[in-house]
Amino acid sequence: MTYLREFTINWQAFAAACIGMTAGTVSIYMNNIFSPHLIGEFGWSKSEFALIGLTVIVSVIFLPIVGRLTDRYGMKRVALTGVIGLPAIFLGLAFQPGSFAVFFALSVLQMLVISSLAGIVVYGRLIVRGFERARGFALGLASCAAPLATVVFTPLLSAFIEANDWRAGYVAMAVFAAVLGATALLIIP
Repeated sequence: MTYLREFTINWQAFAAACIGMTAGTVSIYMNNIFSPHLIGEFGWSKSEFALIGLTVIVSVIFLPIVGRLTDRYGMKRVALTGVIGLPAIFLGLAFQPGSFAVFFALSVLQMLVISSLAGIVVYGRLIVRGFERARGFALGLASCAAPLATVVFTPLLSAFIEANDWRAGYVAMAVFAAVLGATALLIIP
């Protein structure tokens, strides 16, 4: 099989990986849009808000565990957990009462779902399974999907938040994650 032919044969798996990783990880790049609104409304200090950066530790702890769960139960089941969990977390963020502890806990859960249940460890299996000669190129391209989507959606989300409020922005993120995540699951070959 030729190098590029793998893309024509495995286009569905490639598309599902790109869409699934975008649904799951685009919010990592877009979280900063919400920070001035949250700090302004709830009076959180910037140093307190900077603690959200600690949530990455969740990835270090849970990525190997999710890898094992994916090996055992299959990527579709694990991805489904992320497709359901991430919109629920965004809705929790939308309706949170302003307690920094609640926000921090939801941010930890968000990082768990994003990094572990909706990222490369899960959706990368689609690429690894279908690509041999172009595997690295396919993984690289699929990993670019979320940052490219960020370029398009960041200005749209910013304008939406300015027009409707940050809470509506989180609801929009929930809808975005649910629609894209469901689409990814539906087109997995």
